[in-house]
Amino acid sequence: MDSLVKGSLYFSSPSKLNDPFDCKLDIRKSLLHAADKLSGWKSDRLIELSKEEKLFDSLRTDFGKIGVCSFSRDTINVLMWSHYANNHKGMTILYDFPMQYLDDGKTFIGTVDAIYEENALTNWFIKIAEQTNMTFHDFLDGLSLLVLRSKDPMWSYEKEVRIVRPEPGNFKIDKKYIKQICFGLHTSQDDISLVTEIVKHYDHDVDLCRVIREESDFGINIEDI
Repeated sequence: MDSLVKGSLYFSSPSKLNDPFDCKLDIRKSLLHAADKLSGWKSDRLIELSKEEKLFDSLRTDFGKIGVCSFSRDTINVLMWSHYANNHKGMTILYDFPMQYLDDGKTFIGTVDAIYEENALTNWFIKIAEQTNMTFHDFLDGLSLLVLRSKDPMWSYEKEVRIVRPEPGNFKIDKKYIKQICFGLHTSQDDISLVTEIVKHYDHDVDLCRVIREESDFGINIEDI
């Protein structure tokens, strides 16, 4: 409701995300894991890199200060509705942000799609072990991006895309970016009426829809209201 009334989004601290590994991968552990899978100078290179404990401590501190706002590209996933929309009693909000708004270089750190891969960080270290021309800047950029977007494959149903800010907390956005609101199977008529009244006073039209059952036993779809 804050998103609709105040035009705000909540950016969570990594410490409050429901996945204990999210943005908190053990970099040194992955480095040593990768080194075990290699031999010769490639393995030695990663072992030497794993000794940069001050660097990794600094990165962990930096990652802990950011704010993450998570979105999904999938509006008809039953699990998503059950897990994140109060057992279908809630609603979804569809946003349409222009890329120049998200890529201003100051307000946001960036926008990334989550990747779902087992041992994503370990595999990346194995891949870069032989890249002798990689600069330290490129290494840090690649490492930071991977830590910010890697998730266990069990989360793949979320189809997550996330906006990252330099700090957590509420952030005010223009309500013109709200394009659609969709109500769950069990959203009350009172809540539907309340939200309809709120968006009626916007300076632009917002599409309203709701989840319906499909003919298949467990299928759902979306229809306009």
